[in-house]
Amino acid sequence: MRLHIEGKIMETEDLEIQCGMFQVHTLSPLLFCISLIPLTEKLNKLSTGYEEHTTKTKVSHLLYMDDSKLTGKMGEELQKQMEVVRTFSDDIHMLYPAQSWWGTYHGCCSRRDGARTSG
Repeated sequence: MRLHIEGKIMETEDLEIQCGMFQVHTLSPLLFCISLIPLTEKLNKLSTGYEEHTTKTKVSHLLYMDDSKLTGKMGEELQKQMEVVRTFSDDIHMLYPAQSWWGTYHGCCSRRDGARTSG
């Protein structure tokens, strides 16, 4: 396992998970949201997405429980964002269905698998 501590990467032995948490457990949604904080930080560092005109804050993604959306000005921004999501998902061995990460730009939608639809 790789840990990022104070800007350094530390390698540890693999951890064998003996038991998980049931999805119906009351803490499950909260723990899932907490587990996505590092992904949010990585997406924010890309400085992609739409800029809110009054505060100049960039919005690159929206997360609500197990629903997620990526936003970008151009398809290239979405590709960068989707690569971060893909890498993050692979690193933590979490599988997302292709349709669960949708990206939008200029009235067009793009799925993680590269398919596009009007929207």
